[in-house]
Parts: sequence; C-alpha cells; structure tokens
Amino acid sequence: MAASAARPARGPELDVDRDRIRCRIASECPIVRISGAQAEVSHVATLEPARIGKRGAFVIPARLRKRFGIREGSIVIAEEREDGILVRPAVVMPFERYTPERRAEFLLNNAVGADDYAQAVEEVRRMGLDPDKMDHVKPPGA
Repeated sequence: MAASAARPARGPELDVDRDRIRCRIASECPIVRISGAQAEVSHVATLEPARIGKRGAFVIPARLRKRFGIREGSIVIAEEREDGILVRPAVVMPFERYTPERRAEFLLNNAVGADDYAQAVEEVRRMGLDPDKMDHVKPPGA
C-alpha cells in the first residue's frame, strides 16, 4: 500500500496498559478499566492537542478555558502524576497584609474594657505609633 493511500475511517486508536486502555490519537477517548473478564467505562475525556512553545508554555483550548473559568492571569496548578501532568485551575484565597497602623486600629477597637484598652494603648506605643492619632472607638470606662 502506498504511503499516500487514504486510511479507512475508524474509532480511537487504543493502547492497552495493564488495567487501563488509553487513547493514542483520538478526539474523544473512553477511559476503560478492565477487571478480569469485565470492562467498565468510567468517563469519556475530550482530548484537544496543544503545542508546547518556548519555555514550556502552551495554550489551553478556548472551549476548555471557558468551561473551567480560566482567563488571562488565572492561576493553574501543574501536578505531576504517574501517567503524565495534570493541569487544573487553582483556588486562590485573597489575603490582606496589615500595615502597623491597621494592626494598631484592630488592637484599639477590639479592647473590651479599661484594662484591655490600656494594654492596647501600651502595645500601640511599642509599635512606635501614637494611639491618639489612630481612628478608633474607646470602650466604655476607658
């Protein structure tokens, strides 16, 4: 058969590997687990090729970015797996880095009595700040 002859249309090319069947080339690939004489399809994965560029960068196809809410600047996690690399969206929790002034406000505003307030004032002064210039509400009796 000549190299230019057309190949007949057929399903995914599969590669048997111990207890799994994996696709080599396919647009949709069932992941099948074989246990004795029984085989079970766990799900159908849609495979989309991506080319690796300089420095290991690659483009996640638009359909997948949309489905998983990945936009420019999104953080993803690249996880090493036995059978390859898993890239998935990361959950990023925002945090506030408190300035000394903000910490002083917390100390002064959270004082619950005269003694507690006196300790907060002392701590704020140790921070090198003037408690009288901080925006806060004094507790009753302070």
